[in-house]
Amino acid sequence: MNKWLPFYTFLQLLYREWFDFKRQLLSKLMNTSILLLTNIIVFGLLFPKLGMEGTFGPFMLVGAIASFGLFEIVGRAAGLTVDIMEARRISYLLTLPLPSTWVFISIGLSWAMTTAILTFLLFVVGKLVFFSFIDLRAITYLSFFAMFIISNLFLGAFSLWIASLLRSLSVLDFIWFRVINPLFMFGGYFYSWHELYRLSPLLGWLNCLNPMLYIMEGTRSAVLGKEKYLPVWVCFSVLLLATGLCGSFAIRSLKKRLDCV
Repeated sequence: MNKWLPFYTFLQLLYREWFDFKRQLLSKLMNTSILLLTNIIVFGLLFPKLGMEGTFGPFMLVGAIASFGLFEIVGRAAGLTVDIMEARRISYLLTLPLPSTWVFISIGLSWAMTTAILTFLLFVVGKLVFFSFIDLRAITYLSFFAMFIISNLFLGAFSLWIASLLRSLSVLDFIWFRVINPLFMFGGYFYSWHELYRLSPLLGWLNCLNPMLYIMEGTRSAVLGKEKYLPVWVCFSVLLLATGLCGSFAIRSLKKRLDCV
């Protein structure tokens, strides 16, 4: 067998996912843009009129964009679960000339890739609509791209891990209400870690167990300035570790569930 065949097949899987995603891109961009705009109109324009700080708009804009991928998790996990239970497309993928581990990596990586594309486009939309909210000169671009890449890789791996836990669609409500919602509400979307720590050091340290906190803090630190947020290198390191753990647990669980050799 050609030694490059597994690598070529892996790239073809990623390309096919991109081809399928491309047909939905405009619709998804419109949906997420509406979600972004409504959030920022309320939190960024109306709330400051009611007495919030003037910097709350940029704070919420960056947070809204960074958190987008979290809400894709349930749909992705449900889709893979249905496929495993009924369609069995995954069974075909496991017959391809590449290791089963690579198949699962390609799924998580394709999810990370599609989230990254939409997230980047949302940054462009946010900048064009709320021009004054983001100062391009204030962005630390190396830190931003590092956080951009690791955040989306983590969301892809985390989605795969959630999918590996699902045995039926009846537990989707459990995942939404008991996993996704707490991660979002306590993930630094509405507040920074330093503000929470000043309020309660105990809550601040407990909040460090939430991986979404590092996506929010690291992205805001790179875009808005590092003075009020956790250092980018801390956020990057934690997310790198979390990505590896989620990915390895997910692949091990899925291989066992599908009885992969």
